[in-house]
Amino acid sequence: MSFMDIYLSEEEMQVYLDGTLNSYICGFFIHGIYTGLYAMSVHCLATNCICKARIYMGFLITALYILCTIQIAVSWIELRIALVYGTSVQSRYDLIDTPLSSKIMSAVASALNILVASCTIIWRCWVVWGQSWKIVILPILFIVCEIFCRIKLVVHQYTSSSGDDVVTKWAVATIATTLGTNILCTTLIVTRIVRVTRQQRGVGLGTYRDVIEILVESAALYSISYLLLMVCYPLSGNGYMYTQMLVYPITGIAPTLIIARVASGQARPEESWHGPPSLGFTDVSHARSTTTTEDHTVQRDRGRSTSVKGKGRERLSVLEPEQVPSARE
Repeated sequence: MSFMDIYLSEEEMQVYLDGTLNSYICGFFIHGIYTGLYAMSVHCLATNCICKARIYMGFLITALYILCTIQIAVSWIELRIALVYGTSVQSRYDLIDTPLSSKIMSAVASALNILVASCTIIWRCWVVWGQSWKIVILPILFIVCEIFCRIKLVVHQYTSSSGDDVVTKWAVATIATTLGTNILCTTLIVTRIVRVTRQQRGVGLGTYRDVIEILVESAALYSISYLLLMVCYPLSGNGYMYTQMLVYPITGIAPTLIIARVASGQARPEESWHGPPSLGFTDVSHARSTTTTEDHTVQRDRGRSTSVKGKGRERLSVLEPEQVPSARE
């Protein structure tokens, strides 16, 4: 409890507790959806062909899920203590404030969760641009600024009053750098795909439509949640509580959603992704002719049990690191 909290009236404490309870319930609900998405992703990765790329992705989404679950668990514990052991509005308000060890654990889990998600999209951008470091210099600077702002936020938050304006400024700066990293990397990836498409003859943007949809939809979900948090956090009231609890699971949902859609076969097959050497792909026309030849072979061989279309669903998309020759395993 901070020094400024001593002067809160009972009605203001009730408003705070009401916002805390409702926002936590909303966050727990979204985490339940996240749990289902995580289970589906792991199932899709495990049921199809097992390879090093899928193992890496499995570890990635598992790490994100565990970090998010730690944050949710800390929120659950502090809410339970306040509701079970609190006998008055004042006591519940005092008990909702978790011990310093729990706060540090939650802050570290939150920082690692965001850092892993940000580094993942930067790595994806680096691979798509042919391992060009000059392309990802600016996103890396965003990451460095994000780490610096978060450290200043945590240090200042636990060494001064929770109502200090400096805490709000550092929090908004941290959110802005995270948002900037996601938007910048997504824009660079989509720009690269569009440029490569225009340089190829006989290949339209529709060839890459599925992967653009996957990237943009996941990035939009991630960006909108952080944009709402950045807008609501400085405002008075409890509106920031809802967006803050939503950001925890959505940080892991965005990359997990990409992996789930790729693993389930919603992305394009490997052959339709072949392009210039700078992207690590081969010729598109060769892929199309190969598919056509295989199609005729299937028609001639009536006894064959698996069609080309069926095999296409089992092939990995180039969103997975194994399919990009320039990526280091």
